[in-house]
Amino acid sequence: MKDYINKAMKTLGAYKYVLLVIAVGLILLLWPNAPPSAQSGGNPPVEMSGTGGSLEQTLENMLRAIEGVGRAELLLTDKGALVVCDGALDAVTRGKVLEAVSSVTNLSYDRISVIKMKNQKNSGGKENEHLET
Repeated sequence: MKDYINKAMKTLGAYKYVLLVIAVGLILLLWPNAPPSAQSGGNPPVEMSGTGGSLEQTLENMLRAIEGVGRAELLLTDKGALVVCDGALDAVTRGKVLEAVSSVTNLSYDRISVIKMKNQKNSGGKENEHLET
């Protein structure tokens, strides 16, 4: 019995790298490759278009309802979102805007720009201030 075990170990030892590659390959095949939102049962990505559908208008209205945002305009494209609002310079308000747009559109924060809206009283003066995300 001991000889049989020793012989089996020598045989397996000769093929240990082959067996290791097979084991790693099987693990990779069984590894889940779906995006995290699909695995956790999250909402699928929202279809967006630059034509300004009802999602864009609804989200724009919701942004205006957030405390500190003030006036707001929204542009959604396939690659990102642009929010122009009064409260863009306030860090807390800016965070709320980023979170709201990201949660509805499934866009990451780096694909959302939040820019300060020009003051209506001083429309001929200062340019809009842009904060990079």
